[in-house]
Amino acid sequence: MPSYKHQRPPEKEAIFLTKALAVISVSSPCADRKFGYKERNFYSFLAIACACYYPCDSDSNLLKQLLSLTNYTFRIVITMLRPRLWTPPHDAAATKRLPALIAQLQTRLQQIVRQHQHIKFASSLAVEDMVITDIIVREQLPIEVFTLNTGALNNETQNLLRAAYEHWGISIAEYRPNEEAIDAYVAAHGKQAFYDSVALRRECCHIRKIEPLGRALSKADAWITGQRREQSTTRTALALAEQDKAHGIAKYNPLADWLETEVWAYAQMQQLPVNELYRQGYPSIGCEPCTRPVKAGEDIRAGRWWWESQDSKECGLHK
Repeated sequence: MPSYKHQRPPEKEAIFLTKALAVISVSSPCADRKFGYKERNFYSFLAIACACYYPCDSDSNLLKQLLSLTNYTFRIVITMLRPRLWTPPHDAAATKRLPALIAQLQTRLQQIVRQHQHIKFASSLAVEDMVITDIIVREQLPIEVFTLNTGALNNETQNLLRAAYEHWGISIAEYRPNEEAIDAYVAAHGKQAFYDSVALRRECCHIRKIEPLGRALSKADAWITGQRREQSTTRTALALAEQDKAHGIAKYNPLADWLETEVWAYAQMQQLPVNELYRQGYPSIGCEPCTRPVKAGEDIRAGRWWWESQDSKECGLHK
């Protein structure tokens, strides 16, 4: 009677398959942070399964050949398979426009100071916010700078607080969410429930951002943001000045009409501290679980809450 015992492929084929799966699991778009944990887990499972299928001891040629895969070859394969990601723009024409834009921004901020007594600037530590912070410090304007530390930020974002202190000598106030509210949300819905629906995602944003913002603005009579019209379809009609009905105070968006190229031209000219994630393909950075890199040519907000439709991509801070 013929034997149907399964025969493993030759060792050479095993090496090829194992390397291929390892490269896919590490270098494919879905293996990058935020490119989809389900797909990443799938490829990781394949790689582990392959390793189990071809067990080897310390004397195995397979093990030795796998370990001999050089960084040079590995990087070439990664470069071939990875998509080209967004990078900070460079525009010589934008640099030429900066003197007029800077003077205009200084005037706008000075007018706000003349009209209000207690002004706060909500910095998300984005590059736009670094531009405004730089003008506030240079002009010595009486504007308090604060940020919302959601408890779910990337380490690279957290590091900017120290970088800001070293660059400007200022301490940016941090407002954090109520831990009891976070625990109650997790107990009721699960730790990653924000992926399940827009409503649950907005509830998470309310706990981590909107409620702390209310505390931050409790004694302010005006606040400033780094929003720009060009950032998303939900901001195309953004006004330079508006009334924040939710908090009953004035709200200003002094960079509303600035272009992305102009923001980066200023940051590069003044050598401002910026988030390291920008160099990893993140044009818009929020909480770590809700942000991913975007491909070159994609909408710059495509990496925020990427599982939702384009018209729902706001956290509720800016209504």
